[in-house]
Amino acid sequence: MSNSSKTAKTYKVSYKTFLNDRLKKVHFHGKQTHPLYVHVTYDRKTIFFKSYFFELFSKPRYVLFSSGKQQGPTIPEIIEKEKELIDFVIEKTLSGFSLERFKEEYLFYGQDLCDLTEPGLEITCLLSFKTKECQL
Repeated sequence: MSNSSKTAKTYKVSYKTFLNDRLKKVHFHGKQTHPLYVHVTYDRKTIFFKSYFFELFSKPRYVLFSSGKQQGPTIPEIIEKEKELIDFVIEKTLSGFSLERFKEEYLFYGQDLCDLTEPGLEITCLLSFKTKECQL
């Protein structure tokens, strides 16, 4: 008796984060460093893209000034956040995985809620100030 049924082939999703030394160094909380990138491979196809968290945490709002020193997230901390997000997205999309779907989900779940709500908050504040008298 032969086994004529075909089994679905499963593919492994792998990824790594790396400082892209092929690009110029960028300013990151008072230091120069190469930008952080993500490399994802699935079914022998690969995508590379700039780390969303590296871009996000490079913003001045994520720097604290204490005792005259800048303190912000470190590269290892950002890499750890990237790994958490990537693992979450892979787990969420594994049943119908594609690199395109991965990238869409990565961008969606990595969004900063402050960035998303800030424009609406600015409009609300402006309308509030224009419709009420300022009282001291």
